[in-house]
Amino acid sequence: MPIPTADPTAERIEQDLARKIARSLNDKQANQLRAIYERDQSSDGGWTDMRVNDGLHRRGLVTYIRGPRSHPQGGKTRTVTDVKPTFAGVQVLEEWEVLHAPGGYSGSELGYVQKYALQCLVDNNGGQWWGGCGWSLEGGFETIRILDTLVARGLAERGATGAGATMFTATRMGRMEARPHWRKLLDVRNAREDRMGKQAAQALGSRRPRPEPGKDAAKAPAEDQGHGYTWGDVREVDARQELHLNDTFIKPGRGAVYSVRADGSVRPEGITWTAPLDGIAWTVKDRSGESFTCESHTGRIHTEALPTGARVLKVIPKQKDASR
Repeated sequence: MPIPTADPTAERIEQDLARKIARSLNDKQANQLRAIYERDQSSDGGWTDMRVNDGLHRRGLVTYIRGPRSHPQGGKTRTVTDVKPTFAGVQVLEEWEVLHAPGGYSGSELGYVQKYALQCLVDNNGGQWWGGCGWSLEGGFETIRILDTLVARGLAERGATGAGATMFTATRMGRMEARPHWRKLLDVRNAREDRMGKQAAQALGSRRPRPEPGKDAAKAPAEDQGHGYTWGDVREVDARQELHLNDTFIKPGRGAVYSVRADGSVRPEGITWTAPLDGIAWTVKDRSGESFTCESHTGRIHTEALPTGARVLKVIPKQKDASR
């Protein structure tokens, strides 16, 4: 099975790829990546195990800083003098820390229907489901089948009502997994501030090395190019009902949180309130039921299932034109 990799020059990678790479790291690799990111840049430690560094380098998570050649005829070989995390490396590290948070879920990735079922379970009836409780996934039998897969992962428990009917209850781990991704990232960053001190943690930044002379004007990779939309250009809509061919919707960047007004317009909140609407813009190219085939503004083609109830930030053309 090929090792998942990231573009070491990208300012951001997609969350699904970041999680996939994070799952490919062993504890030693993740701990060394954290040491590289958090270490005092004036110290010599934190990066000296080059076998581990090579594994991180192959994944695009760190970049090597090399010293000058010791001899004019020395060829291309230059001594590694420092190791720095890439932007992707920092993003993958945070995803790894989310997956390994105390009491968190670090098992296999949940599918779209499983995530939706877990969210419904946590949000309704105090975290419980039973036949006739008010919601189901295309019938009681299908709901039980999906919820049983959550039981197998420790995200739910199977029991019975007082009348003996099947009942499921969300576990503490299930409730943690159902939280918004931005909340999990905020917990990771708060934990780093508690461990290092707020000022030291906020001073870390991306820790990406400065570009070499002459490369400042190099063309930015496609992943770094913005989609051009703002928070005022989008409305939150039901994906199954409101997304049609050639419609565009935005998947906000990691850590984004927003509130939704009655008319569907959105307002960034929390750590996002001063930030632009970043992330990936997707245009619907084909649709079959809940399966959507979309093309991103960076040129990538992707097919995913958007189950009943899934909501997205749809670009409203008239609103965009009016803003101009």
